[in-house]
Amino acid sequence: NRNRYYDPLQGRYITQDPIGLEGGWSLYAYPLNPVNGIDPLGLSPADVALIRRKDQLNHQRAWDILSDTYEDMKRLNLGGTDQFFHCMAFCRVSKLNDAGVSRSAKGLGYEKEIRDYGLNLFGMYGRKVKLSHSEMIEDNKKDLTVNDHGLTCPSTTDCSDRCSDYINPEHKKTIKALQDAGYLK
Repeated sequence: NRNRYYDPLQGRYITQDPIGLEGGWSLYAYPLNPVNGIDPLGLSPADVALIRRKDQLNHQRAWDILSDTYEDMKRLNLGGTDQFFHCMAFCRVSKLNDAGVSRSAKGLGYEKEIRDYGLNLFGMYGRKVKLSHSEMIEDNKKDLTVNDHGLTCPSTTDCSDRCSDYINPEHKKTIKALQDAGYLK
């Protein structure tokens, strides 16, 4: 905004935006508050900038929950719990009762499956054994189905109840480790 003159008394620019990028109807409008990250470049009108900021916050909230659960899965290193952790992560997101965060989580779930497919191409996915294209697609589909199962958890249902079907009941040590970590009752 070096090429524009701003009048603080009027609360607006007194010269036109020379580049006119997404300037909206008023070429003299003030670009909200670039200091606080609402519209750092001053290129978006208020409603778009505020929506964009809310989407970023939703994305961050979803990311925090999903990545915390993913880190727990890696830390606990329990075999046969991939589907369980997918369900738990997305169930935890559902407990926020926020459609925007759930939408962001669903998008992140798709991105993770794309990432997993790419890692598999280089033999770096899961057990470090390359899966065939059809096996990987099947794995991705299963993960996305489980994500939806967790994300649609009713508010009256506990996540451990919702997702416990994804744990083999004969794996007593796994169940004990998940109970100790607070994932199962």
